Amino acid sequence: MRLPALLAHPDPVAAQIASCAGACVAAGGTLTPAEREWLAVAVAALRHRIHDGDLWRADRVACFRTRDLLIVARHIRDADREPDAQPAVPATQ
Repeated sequence: MRLPALLAHPDPVAAQIASCAGACVAAGGTLTPAEREWLAVAVAALRHRIHDGDLWRADRVACFRTRDLLIVARHIRDADREPDAQPAVPATQ
């Protein structure tokens, strides 16, 4: 629900995140290697905004938007992970 609000501002990195989110949903969670790289590039750009500038002082709204986009990216990454192999639970009789 928050993603559309985050995309309301013209931002190419946010568009990258949205593209990865759409691909993740369309594929049932799995990203292609190219989409994973695209997501990694977007995350690096967002981290650069926060850590290499004084975004908090310059524009707190942009800082929160950037943080929220990083959270969305983390959710995409988590959805893309293969589930851990769980041992089969024996059926009870």
